[in-house]
Amino acid sequence: MNINLRLYIFFVFIISSLPNQSLYCQQFDNPFIVSPLVGDMIDLEEREKYGLFADIRDFQSATIYKQLDGYYYLAINYLDKATGQERSTLLLRDEVAIQKIKMQIEYITRSKQTSEEPKTSLAEEDKARAGKGLLTHSRKFIVLNGGCIKGLGSDKAEWEKGYIIGAYTYYSLSSKIAIGCRWAFTHCDINRQYNLLPEIDEATRLDLSNYTFDHATGYRSMIEVLPSIRISLNRTPKTILSLQASVGMFFARAAQLEMQGHKWDDNIKSVVYVTSKGWNSTTTVDKFKYDDAGHYVNRIGTTFYGQQFIDSGHRGTRPGFVLGLSYNINNIIDIQPAFAFASQEIGDLFDMKNCYLSLSVGLIIPEEIITNPPKPVPQN
Repeated sequence: MNINLRLYIFFVFIISSLPNQSLYCQQFDNPFIVSPLVGDMIDLEEREKYGLFADIRDFQSATIYKQLDGYYYLAINYLDKATGQERSTLLLRDEVAIQKIKMQIEYITRSKQTSEEPKTSLAEEDKARAGKGLLTHSRKFIVLNGGCIKGLGSDKAEWEKGYIIGAYTYYSLSSKIAIGCRWAFTHCDINRQYNLLPEIDEATRLDLSNYTFDHATGYRSMIEVLPSIRISLNRTPKTILSLQASVGMFFARAAQLEMQGHKWDDNIKSVVYVTSKGWNSTTTVDKFKYDDAGHYVNRIGTTFYGQQFIDSGHRGTRPGFVLGLSYNINNIIDIQPAFAFASQEIGDLFDMKNCYLSLSVGLIIPEEIITNPPKPVPQN
């Protein structure tokens, strides 16, 4: 082939390739937007969000360019760890591969819109469902409380006043109902007019039926173990008003009770002290006789072991019932007014002589503190 023919072929090749080079440059001028959710470039955050290009290590960004022949170029930028520099590469993909990328983005977006956010507490669950931001108890919580009590009813009411300390442990079944248990220690002073007499037959046997009892003194201490339920009546963003009920046993484990009475017989005054104290159900009856001038005559003392005085029963158990309200403030403070009934006989459980009113203030300890107590801050 002569030199002229060779030159002709070379110039024809150069001239024919110039438009193609211009067209090639134009094909990389405008990125192809596979989805408006990612725009004209898929960055590292979007790649993690939609699970794209999982096979490309140290991915930084990707841009898609559509070609006239129906294929696509993926311009991938990645980090070269050996040099610490960002490098690029071109990957050729067909229409099917690009559609898969688009479908992946749309699928992840729909899934996030329709799925519920994870619920880490009952309060978040209730807010997501109701959308009102109402205050709700934690799934588990403890209420540590203490307060004062006052006996109600007639002069024959056993308790006059006292104090109570204890705790409630609760587990929330829903945003409105929680179940748990009440644990408490109650210390009561005995009403001065409380009539700690034995039953009629026993009183006759002890020759106490004719005595007029003037007053009673002493105390009684009890341990309460009462299964409880709490039902929300009204909720606001900062408070919860609940009805609270507990039914169980009062374990009367310590007492010191004394009654003083007197009678006149042939100008002789007899004074009697009926005492029940300690942990061993011991009851003592002391009788003192005085003449009309007030001079001491003699003394008769008798000690009994066992349940001689039915109403004393300071080592027995009593069924009990507590009904009241709970006013929760910001899941921090809990104010509880309540009526409590405790009696040895179920038949007179709700007699006012067996009732006392209590008012206590508590500290709420939520699940977050129970399961994840705060860690001490390291000192420098």
